[in-house]
Amino acid sequence: MRSFEWFKMPHRAAVVSLIVTALLVCFVSLRASPEVIWSYVPGGELSGTPAYTRDGRVVFAAEDRWLYALDADGSLQWRYDLRRVPLTAPAVGRDGVVYIGLNPDRVVAVTPAGRHRWTVTGSGQPRAIVAAPGGTVYTVFNGGEVSARTTQGGLLWRHWLPHNLSADPVVTADGSLAVATQDNSVAAFTHRGINSWVYRHNQRLNVLAAREDGILLAGDISGAVVALDSSGTPAWRSRALGASIVALHVDDNAATVAVSSDGSIARLCADGALQWTARPPDGISAVALSGDGNTYAVTAYGRILVLDSRARLLTEETSSRGQPLAHVALTPGGRLLTGGRDWVVDLVATSVAPARRHTDVLGQWSNLRGDSRATGVARGYQGPAAADYADVLDYIYLSELVRSDAVGQRERALRDIEERVAAGRVGGSYAYVVALLLQLVESSSGSGTTPTAAVQPEERERALRVLAGIADATVNSRIARALGAERSSEVRVAMLQTLGAIAADPDGDAAAAIDAAVRRPGAGNREAAAAAWALYQIALFNRYPARQKAQQTLAWITSEIRFSHQTRTQASSYLRGSE
Repeated sequence: MRSFEWFKMPHRAAVVSLIVTALLVCFVSLRASPEVIWSYVPGGELSGTPAYTRDGRVVFAAEDRWLYALDADGSLQWRYDLRRVPLTAPAVGRDGVVYIGLNPDRVVAVTPAGRHRWTVTGSGQPRAIVAAPGGTVYTVFNGGEVSARTTQGGLLWRHWLPHNLSADPVVTADGSLAVATQDNSVAAFTHRGINSWVYRHNQRLNVLAAREDGILLAGDISGAVVALDSSGTPAWRSRALGASIVALHVDDNAATVAVSSDGSIARLCADGALQWTARPPDGISAVALSGDGNTYAVTAYGRILVLDSRARLLTEETSSRGQPLAHVALTPGGRLLTGGRDWVVDLVATSVAPARRHTDVLGQWSNLRGDSRATGVARGYQGPAAADYADVLDYIYLSELVRSDAVGQRERALRDIEERVAAGRVGGSYAYVVALLLQLVESSSGSGTTPTAAVQPEERERALRVLAGIADATVNSRIARALGAERSSEVRVAMLQTLGAIAADPDGDAAAAIDAAVRRPGAGNREAAAAAWALYQIALFNRYPARQKAQQTLAWITSEIRFSHQTRTQASSYLRGSE
């Protein structure tokens, strides 16, 4: 299009805005409808944008006080009675657990199989939940409470801010939690709960978004977007729109798409330069971004608009019901999930499918911000690692004890960690305590490769019992891998018990490792009994394929004559209970 050569002109953004708006007006008369793959009608309006999980499920909550999980074909997998009105969009962790905030002050966790896991209360109505990589679950309440929890609901740290929240929180590229409050401020907290910086703006900030390069974006009530670096220092400020910013989305090239309260949309370059703005007659209510730079927007009249990165209108399609659309999410498979004011959830295929589909792990988490990668976590952040604590004296102290050749020193470290876990005092040391316990577990006697080569089976069993008490789902794959190479029968039993205590098995690693371990020629009754219990817990917690694999192995144990009658009977009971 010749018109897009005008991007080089001094007033190119204004000119392009007029062209795009005119095109949007012209396309109102075109009434093509998207292909509806399936529809589902809950008993009330959605509490937020549906979440798309790693295993292909669609999860959403509605005002009828139910949490729904649908399979990829739209069939109901399960629904969970929340008993209270949901206030937030669902957040989904890497282990498949769904977190949602309820009126008036609760956050509930539900397993991938639709069973209750835990409930916590906070100060005021929940604002949002962010399930971050590494197993930390951030719960933020409107009254100013900001807390970090384990996947088991255990409190890591908590802060009470002096003002109410004004925006949903995000996790930045360095792992900091950024929150905005009604005193026009943004505060950042490290994963250890330390307040690292505070930025004070001259307007209230309504929305935050995090870029992969460490930039934090904030949109204010005047229509401006400000970019903050990792120290909270402004990098640039752009007046994007003429009304309050209500949504910010970041694409693969660090460009930003902003939506305002009057239904306008704008696209900013990575340096904040305004590319274009537009506003269709019916106003844009929500957008989602694809990996190829296209913007998928829904409107108050039930239309779906697809714009490319240069604001060219690729297609305009209208919902067959023509009802206002309030939510849109782009699935990894390139289809759109839409939610309307008429309560209907649709999975639709537009005439313009994304050229690039999101098949990476991050791309299959829930979406709090519309596009399939937008979980409230900066893309690329994988969670804290032990190296992040290299300057923490407590980590240095415990690490030296764990790596010591002296049994007494390792005993001292284990006793210290056990006391912390038992008293609920793990706090900000959570990540490195888990990492240190794993060091002990993965140290095999006689390997001669590490300073912990002399670690005895009894010490490793003890470390596994502590890990079972913590039940951090992020370690199950490492324990599953270690199980296959483990030589000690006692340690194998402890590993099986730990995998059962964790229960979460999103990729089926634990179920497969347990199956291989129990089928070993030398596996005895103790291992079979521990395996049966672990498989039962996995079958209860997870869905297919982990659940199916667990049930298949339980069925095998029940018929394996080398195991005792008691073990086979117990496995049979577990199998019936898991169905």
